[in-house]
Formats: sequence, C-alpha cells, structure tokens
Amino acid sequence: MYTGRAPEFRDFLKRIEGSGCGSGVTKVVAGDDVVKVVVDFGAEIAGMEQVEVYHLSLANRATWAATDVQRTAFVRQLLDGRHLTATDDHLLLTFDALSVIHDAAGKAYQAATTSGLPSRGDILYRLSRMSGSNAWEGSSGVIEFGPGDQHTPVDKALTVLKVVAEKPRHVVPVLRCGRLDASERAEPDPLCEKLSDVAPK
Repeated sequence: MYTGRAPEFRDFLKRIEGSGCGSGVTKVVAGDDVVKVVVDFGAEIAGMEQVEVYHLSLANRATWAATDVQRTAFVRQLLDGRHLTATDDHLLLTFDALSVIHDAAGKAYQAATTSGLPSRGDILYRLSRMSGSNAWEGSSGVIEFGPGDQHTPVDKALTVLKVVAEKPRHVVPVLRCGRLDASERAEPDPLCEKLSDVAPK
C-alpha cells in the first residue's frame, strides 16, 4: 500500500522494478493522489515486469466506459476524445463542484425575496437538499448529501483502477463502489458493503 507523496511514486516503482527482490510480481495499491503520475507515465508503469499497479480514483472516464448507465453530456464528450491530456479526477470533480454550486446559488437566488442576493446560508440550505430524489446526476457519479451539519457525501462513486498496457489511457476498472447514475440498480460488490458514507470521527 503506497502512502507516500505522489511526485515520489514513480521513483518508488522504479526501485521495486530494478530491485531483483523475489521472483514474483509485487502488487502496489495507491490512493487517488497518484492519478496524474499514472496519466503522465502510464505506458512506462504498465511496461514494468515486477510491479502491478492499482490506484483509487474519485472520477475517471474509464469507469463510465465500462458500464452502460446513463451518461452526462460532459462524460459523453470525454468518451468521444475531448481533453485527452487532462487528469480525469480533477477535471470531473471540478466540473461537478462548479455545476452543483452554480445550481444551488441559482435556486437560492430565485427563491430570494426582497433581500436581494442570497446568503451563504441560503446556498448551504440548497446544497443540503441534494438528497434522495433531489440528488445531482453528476459527471463523477451521483452527488448526494446526508443529513446533519457536515452534509457528508452518500454512496460516492469510487473506483479501483489497474494500470495496463493495452487500454486507452492505460487504466481499466477492477472494482467500483457507489452509483454513477441515480437509476442504477445493480447489486454492489461485496467488498463495498462495509464502507461507510461518513468518515469516522
């Protein structure tokens, strides 16, 4: 399990690759912070013979390509070849974050009466209502917030990707937890069952 800094990830893999330590393949699992390293050096990492690399992704076009659920217009553009050099996690999450805030601010502005511009509290209230049937159909998956002051994300789509040589962008999904589309009814992988929506305190 790699928990080091992303800029040092490639050097870490090179050390394993050239170590001659053992005769088998070492499986390395990393978090979502190494996603740009994989985008920039995917072919090199996939070509390593002593290392098999997996990493977590909060949003990736490969996750959508591996399923037939309803896709947003932005995801369809990505799958058609736009923004090929952009890091998906940052691109999709930023797109969704701006879209969600824009939507909440717009609804708060429409609901404002004589007070003029909506307050921070008005916008937070609109964000807190993104749950259940009001969940946002995002390009990174379903965006839904739980009750309470922290507005914790519920059932966020998370994917474990394997770095491979033969696939576009050098990744293929091997496990997904959470929903990409609100109408999705597929049974979750048993490995996802004990994941909590709320981070432990």
